[in-house]
Amino acid sequence: MNGTAGQGTARIRPFTYPFASGAMLVMSSDGLASRWSLDPHPGLLARHPALLAAILYRDHSRHRDDVTVVALRLEAP
Repeated sequence: MNGTAGQGTARIRPFTYPFASGAMLVMSSDGLASRWSLDPHPGLLARHPALLAAILYRDHSRHRDDVTVVALRLEAP
């Protein structure tokens, strides 16, 4: 969704998505290129989420904007 945090957002809307145990969630700001792939890094999804976020930042940062990358894995209860 377009906008700048704290700058007149129209309405904050919650979104709900199914999230299976062991799945990886990756969220990023627009400072990360939108067309990234993990194909050059086989096995990366099995590693710690912080490593995945760091690799995405290193390889796909636009370098002309600030960037945020968050990665997390839902563990079984």
